[in-house]
Amino acid sequence: MSRMLAVGLALAAWLVTLAPALADSHSRYSAPLWTWIAAIIVAIGLSLAGLLVGWWFLRKKSRMESPD
Repeated sequence: MSRMLAVGLALAAWLVTLAPALADSHSRYSAPLWTWIAAIIVAIGLSLAGLLVGWWFLRKKSRMESPD
């Protein structure tokens, strides 16, 4: 749980400090803040989906290998 809190705090710090600077710098990474937030949400969602699929396969594998 503390790891999730640390990730949340790091994300909040990034959104407050670095993202607005990138959005205003006219660099190749310049984008509105909502775009960065949407990209982060999509990345987290895909990561969670991958973890869910991996967890499902591990459960299925353990059920197939366990002697009944």
